[in-house]
Amino acid sequence: MMKRLSSLKYLKDIKWIEIEWYRGKSLTQKILKKKPRKGSKNAKSSTKTEDCPSFFNFFIPPQSLRRRMILMKILLKNSKIK
Repeated sequence: MMKRLSSLKYLKDIKWIEIEWYRGKSLTQKILKKKPRKGSKNAKSSTKTEDCPSFFNFFIPPQSLRRRMILMKILLKNSKIK
C-alpha cells in the first residue's frame, strides 16, 4: 500500500474544475419533491436536493487529495496489519 501512495507524486499539479450541470440534470445530486397533504389549503410542494452516490464524486479537488493521502499514511502507521 505504501508503494501505491508514493507512486501518486505526479498528482501534485492537478487542476480541478467543478462540473456545472444543467439545472435538474446533475448526476451527483438527487431532487426530492414533497407533495403537500391532501387536506391542506394553500400549501405548495417543496423541493430538496440531496447528494447521491455517483461516478463523478470519485474526482476530488487536490486539497482533499492531499488530506486523504496524509490520513491514509496515518492509518497505515497505526494499523496492526503490516
